[in-house]
Amino acid sequence: TEIYTLSLHDALPISWQRDRLRSALARLTLAPGLTLPELLAAEAPRLPRSLVLLVITPDLGATLGGALAGLKRSGFDVAVVWIQTIRSEVVATSLLEGIPVHVVRDEGDLEQMGAQRL
Repeated sequence: TEIYTLSLHDALPISWQRDRLRSALARLTLAPGLTLPELLAAEAPRLPRSLVLLVITPDLGATLGGALAGLKRSGFDVAVVWIQTIRSEVVATSLLEGIPVHVVRDEGDLEQMGAQRL
């Protein structure tokens, strides 16, 4: 098993780090059609149960929270990095019971998250 780490303390600019992180992770991009919760529900039967699902999102509404809770109940390991913005919705925490949610408001939160074991 290979483990990749990305330090915010590297001397390289943050834009380079962001590009490096994007290339190392599978990602979804916005396209017409299904919403993220709909896509997760549609693809769940084809995903291996050993999958660790890490959702990085600025929008953690009730619909997405419910979809993630359903995946957790189905046996997937699920975690969320919630990038809070001024427009961020408030989500009912009861939907996300048992799902780690790491809140990121600024770079300081990223540094703190990088220093802890997730």
